[in-house]
Amino acid sequence: MEDENQLITELKSKIKELKQKNNNLESSLLINNTLIDNIPNLFILLDTDGKILSLNAAMAKSLGNKREDLIGKNVLDYFPSKVADFRTKMADKVIDTKKPIIFEDKRNNKWFKTRLFPILDSKGNVIQISTIVEEITEEKTKLQESEEKFRMLSDQSLMGLGIIQEGKIKYANDAITQITGYTKNHLFREGAKILTEIIHPDDLSFVQKQLQKKLSGDKDVISRYSCRIISKTGELKWVEIFSKTIHYEGKNADFVTFVDITERKKTEEKLRTIIDNANDGIAIMDDNWQIKYVNPKTLEILGYTKKELPDINVKDIIDPSEIKKALNRKKSRSSGIKVPSYFEIKIIDKKGNIHYLENNIVTIEWDGLPAHLTFIRDTTELITARKEIVQRKEYLQNIIDSASEVIFTIDSDLKIRTWNRTSEQITGYKKRQVVDKTIKQIELFDYPSEIEEYMKVIQNKKTATLNEISVNTIYGIKRIFSVSPSYIKDESNNIIEILFVCKDITQEKQIFGKIQSSNSYLIQESVNNTAIDKFNYLLQSNKLGLYIGRISDKELKTSFTKIIPKIIKLTEEKDERFTTSDNIEELYQKIEDF
Repeated sequence: MEDENQLITELKSKIKELKQKNNNLESSLLINNTLIDNIPNLFILLDTDGKILSLNAAMAKSLGNKREDLIGKNVLDYFPSKVADFRTKMADKVIDTKKPIIFEDKRNNKWFKTRLFPILDSKGNVIQISTIVEEITEEKTKLQESEEKFRMLSDQSLMGLGIIQEGKIKYANDAITQITGYTKNHLFREGAKILTEIIHPDDLSFVQKQLQKKLSGDKDVISRYSCRIISKTGELKWVEIFSKTIHYEGKNADFVTFVDITERKKTEEKLRTIIDNANDGIAIMDDNWQIKYVNPKTLEILGYTKKELPDINVKDIIDPSEIKKALNRKKSRSSGIKVPSYFEIKIIDKKGNIHYLENNIVTIEWDGLPAHLTFIRDTTELITARKEIVQRKEYLQNIIDSASEVIFTIDSDLKIRTWNRTSEQITGYKKRQVVDKTIKQIELFDYPSEIEEYMKVIQNKKTATLNEISVNTIYGIKRIFSVSPSYIKDESNNIIEILFVCKDITQEKQIFGKIQSSNSYLIQESVNNTAIDKFNYLLQSNKLGLYIGRISDKELKTSFTKIIPKIIKLTEEKDERFTTSDNIEELYQKIEDF
């Protein structure tokens, strides 16, 4: 009896102990469930066969059962066969590699992102797999919508867009097919090796090198450049490429955009042809006066070769007498003071010759930095010619001023342009009083309208005569000048000025009086000199003359020194140089013929 009581007591003690353990286990499970239920994502703990050891309430709800009903069951039984097969492969990979893995898959029209973490025993073997699952259906939907919008926009873009990764073309928009002529299927099938067909052989090495750098994540790359491509039809095109390294599906990729710039290149080539053949120099220098570009005309002016340009600084070729002026211009411009774009400067070429340059400068951007575009005209010959003209004009003026005749010029606007020293002495009018004045503005000429009419007729390329002009001197005395006009013409043979060479014949007019046309005059002098002088005066006034008389060759030479009239010698002897006559009837006929 005592033995039975002792046994019962021991049994009760054991039962009590078991109850206590059970209560502790239930309490522990309750605590564990509370902890895992606070995990924000779906959580499940599996053994290596897929049997459920523990899971949170969210996972139980996702699987569609109560937690207590799921414990000990195989989780794969709750998935469609394709999903179960895929997740089995992922679990096997974790067991084999003993490393975590992340993957995405779809179940019941929902997307999930799953993270598998291996739990190892003391020997390093995987005994359990801790799994955290995040539903990403909403994010995936938004991403797909975003990708669809991107695809729609990129396919409408005129800019080519593509992604290259691990030798494959992962993405290409419609513009790429239009520019290259290749279909998307062909591009995807051929991958990066299609570049050997598309890129021009001379540019291929550079493009491939840049691609390799971007795929390897190298930072020493050129992001923007131009190159030539050959389309499927064999057409040569220029494209401007912008590419950069991106992360695509967890790996480095080269994101490429390019634009067809063939027409721009053609325009640039035309523009370069124009620039290279321009008669004026064109140059670009940076803010430190270093030459960056010049056209052939500038090279011709400077006398340097294109290879020597990088070593040339503008300050080194400016004439020392001009450098201060140039520095002041730069200083003013740097200080924000507005300076004229046009300026003149002297430079020294490679051979040491001085050139006078007219410059027109504008600020531009060159390689991303401020630079200065200059249009250059070499005016050395013009300035030299001007100096020579001034010298010649001064020389000619000295000759004119040394002449004993009155010499002046009148232009087509009836302005006096030249007035020599003899004109000043005879008329009393100084050069400053008459030059650039019209003949009507000064009380110099008695009959300015007569001179005006003469000039109009001459400028219309018709014949006119002006034998004499009458002027009023500043002293109140009238002077009569005989006139010998000459014409100054421009390159088009138009008369722009008339040069008047005048002789003061006031005294002669007072002695001889006025000779009128159609009248006969008898000069009653004991010698022939007076008649000859008067005759010479008429000849020099553009009158035609016929001299009849007995005259020797010696007298001819002394009597007619400037203009020789038509001469009829009264003699029976024949003369090879002059007409002769000894018959009155014959003489009448010759006079009538004249």
